[in-house]
Amino acid sequence: MHDPHVGPSTEGGDRTAVYDVHERVLCYHGPFLYEAKVLKVRHDDGCDREYFIHYKGWNVKWDEWVTNGRMLKWQPANLTLMRQLVAESKQRKGTSSSASASSAAAAAATAGEPSGTPTTSSLGTAPTGATTPSAKDRSASYHQLQQQQQQQQHRDSDTGSGLGSTSAASRRDRDRPIALSKAARAAVRQAADEDKHQLIPIPMELKADLVDDWARISNAQLVPLPRTPSVADILERYRDERAKDLLAGSGDIDSKDKDKDKAKDTHAVDVLNETVAGLRAYFDRALGSLLLYRFERLQYLEILRAFPDRAASTLYGGEHLLRLFVEFPRVVATAGLDAEALDAVVAQVRDLVAWFEKHRKDLLVDQYDNAPPEYSNVAKAQFQ
Repeated sequence: MHDPHVGPSTEGGDRTAVYDVHERVLCYHGPFLYEAKVLKVRHDDGCDREYFIHYKGWNVKWDEWVTNGRMLKWQPANLTLMRQLVAESKQRKGTSSSASASSAAAAAATAGEPSGTPTTSSLGTAPTGATTPSAKDRSASYHQLQQQQQQQQHRDSDTGSGLGSTSAASRRDRDRPIALSKAARAAVRQAADEDKHQLIPIPMELKADLVDDWARISNAQLVPLPRTPSVADILERYRDERAKDLLAGSGDIDSKDKDKDKAKDTHAVDVLNETVAGLRAYFDRALGSLLLYRFERLQYLEILRAFPDRAASTLYGGEHLLRLFVEFPRVVATAGLDAEALDAVVAQVRDLVAWFEKHRKDLLVDQYDNAPPEYSNVAKAQFQ
C-alpha cells in the first residue's frame, strides 16, 4: 500500500498560487495528485508559505505540511491532469496485468481515483471560491461506475463466484422469481435495461456518494462494521417519521369524509410498513450476491462469523442501502406486483431516497477503515 510519507514528492504545483484555510486543493505525493483540504497556513519571515493539509478519506496521521510547489487549485484542468496521471500509470502497469485488472484501472482513472493513498474524488461540494466539476462530469463518472458494476455482476453470474452461491441449486432457490405477469416483468426489465435510474432517480449528491464509495473500496478501504445506524435502524427511522406524518394528517381533517380519509391514510401506512419490511428482507437476502464489491467479500464472511445470529441489515449501514436503491429494478422484477401495487411501492421508495438524501450526513460514515495488508492479500487472492 502506498504511503504518502514515503518517496519523492513531485514538485509540479503552482508556486504562484495562494491558498486559504478550508480550501479544497489537489496535492502531489510521488507521481500522483490527491484531493486534500487546507487546515492551517503559516508564513514565517524569509520562508515560503506552508500549508498543513488533510488528505480526504484518510486518518489524520497522514496530515502534513507542504508548500505550494506541491499544490494545485481545485479546477477542471487540474482534475483532468489528476486522472491522466493515474491513467498513464495504469497503462504502463497494464502490459503485465490481466484483462480484468486493466479494466478496473481504467474505471478508477475515470472516477479520478489514484492507485495509492489517500483516496481522491472529483465529486462533492467545493468550498467557497473553488471550482466544482460540472453536473455532466459527475453524471459521466457515475454511469461509468454503473457500467463497471454491471460487467462485474455479469461475470459473477457466469462464473458463480458470488458469495453465498454454494451450489447451483441453492442459487436457483434463493433467486427464483415470484410469479409475475409476463407483461409486467417485460416492462420492468425494459426500464431497467434502458436506464434503471429512471425508475428510481438517484439525486446528484447521492451519485457523488456512490462514486466516492467505489473509489474508497478500490483504494483498499472498507466500511467500518458493524455500522451505526444500521440499515434496520435507518428504515425504522424513516418508517416511524412517515407514519407519524400520515396519521397526524388524517387527524387534522374535519369533514364528513374524515373516516374515508383516515382509512386511506391507514392504507398508506400499511403500504409503508410492507415496503420497508420488504426492503429489509431483500437487503438481507441480496447483500452477499448483489451489493458487495469483490474486495468486500472477505469482510462479509468475517462479519457473519463474528455475529452469526444477526441479520445483515443490523450489521451494514447507509453505504450499502444506497447501493440497493440503484439495484431497485431488480427487486421489483422479482416481487410479483400488479401495476397498482408497483406504482405504490415505487412512489414509496422514491420518497425514501429523497428522505435519505436529506439526512445523508447522519446516515453515511465520514471515513472508511484502511484494510490491513494481510486482509488485502487474502481478499485479492480469493476474490479478485
